[in-house]
Amino acid sequence: FLVVANDDACCSTPIVKLLTAYREAGASVETHLYAKGDHAFNMGYRAKFLGLKSWPQQLTNWFIDNNYFKP
Repeated sequence: FLVVANDDACCSTPIVKLLTAYREAGASVETHLYAKGDHAFNMGYRAKFLGLKSWPQQLTNWFIDNNYFKP
């Protein structure tokens, strides 16, 4: 699960490269690349944009969808 804002000068390019590497390896990956958000939007609490506030729930959904919470 990868999450980043496109306008994050530090980290958006490495995340896209990591996504490419996962895909080339045939590994399962889910990526959320938000248009805006800059760097360090944290768990969404400090996010200025509504979409960013929901990314922790998207992560939870990904865990559930991939059976990572199985007992």
